[in-house]
Amino acid sequence: MPRPCPLTDVAMGEVLWALLRGSLYAIGFLAVIVVVGLAGLGLLSSPLGLLAFPAAMVVGFGFAGAGMAATTFVRRWQDFELLELAIMPMFLFSGTFYPIAAYPRGCR
Repeated sequence: MPRPCPLTDVAMGEVLWALLRGSLYAIGFLAVIVVVGLAGLGLLSSPLGLLAFPAAMVVGFGFAGAGMAATTFVRRWQDFELLELAIMPMFLFSGTFYPIAAYPRGCR
């Protein structure tokens, strides 16, 4: 069956879309930090804080690549349970419900 574009273009488009979306989120957060900082609360105490944007781009690219790699293993809808198997422990042990200090030393 002919395709209008190669699969590599689709994968690259997905990664670029994830980067664009992450960049918009980072710009939004930085804009709020700058505006609140101009109001006198001093959230951004150094111009080096603006380097958070390139750092967010690098982190976004890493997660986009990891997500693209994870989707190569998903062949059926039931395979999404494997992704949930990896995400659920990260959520439970991230310190959302209990402080990290409550866990044993080996788990920190």
